[in-house]
Amino acid sequence: MPSPRFEAAVEAVVDGALAHLQAALRDEPGLVAARSHWGHRATLLHYVAANGVEIHRQRVPAEAVAIARTLLDHGADPTATAPMYGRQQTTLGLLRSSGHPHAAGLTDPLAALLRDAGG
Repeated sequence: MPSPRFEAAVEAVVDGALAHLQAALRDEPGLVAARSHWGHRATLLHYVAANGVEIHRQRVPAEAVAIARTLLDHGADPTATAPMYGRQQTTLGLLRSSGHPHAAGLTDPLAALLRDAGG
């Protein structure tokens, strides 16, 4: 069953609603490690890659780097995997094969941030 708080946090991630995401993480710190109820079992950080998750949520806001940094600052695991495309995927792996961040010009800064965080 979907968690309304997790679902709202996902929308904040894909919409670039940084203040909303920060408030959600402050109110419920466990959201940073929570997983989607969908088969891909993505964390909030996986949604930043805009790949392997629900098609309507494969969006990359201009604030994507700040969103990812906020998630990492709140304890998101850059090495967390989720079962997508027939194998376990990290956010960095998904990012590298996603056209959405590339089209937004954000693949390189997001990849650098994830690598610096150990992803």
